[in-house]
Amino acid sequence: MNGELNPFRKRFLGGFNQRDVISYITKLADERNAESSAKDKALSEVKSLTEDIKVLQRELEEVRQWTHERREQSMASLESAAEALSELESVINAVFEKIEATLERVNEDFRSSLKNIKDTSPSIEQFGKTLDELRAAFSVANASPVAGKSGQEFIDLTEKEL
Repeated sequence: MNGELNPFRKRFLGGFNQRDVISYITKLADERNAESSAKDKALSEVKSLTEDIKVLQRELEEVRQWTHERREQSMASLESAAEALSELESVINAVFEKIEATLERVNEDFRSSLKNIKDTSPSIEQFGKTLDELRAAFSVANASPVAGKSGQEFIDLTEKEL
């Protein structure tokens, strides 16, 4: 109504000007059509946005489901890897224990062999001395008058010298 109290002009003999009434009705119809069009446009946009929201909610749910499945798979993989690592750790510990036992046994064998060598060392030294004496006696025997005597006679002579 555009702030007008009475948009119609009066006719001289009474009544209203027909053009004013038609203009006013047309103006009201145009305003109503514009409002209706704006309302329809807004409703259409709301409907479109509502559909977009539903699509996004479905996608979000799919992402949540996918994420949940991947997390479950990752947890299962981690648990499996932890079990395998634990088993591997047990095997490694057992191997180290066997290595330590073997090293201890080898060290003990080495110490025992070393002790036997030390214990037999004087016998070996004595054998070496006796061998040197026999060589010396043999050298002397080849140059001495007993050369050509029998083995028993040579042994008898060697024993006398010792």
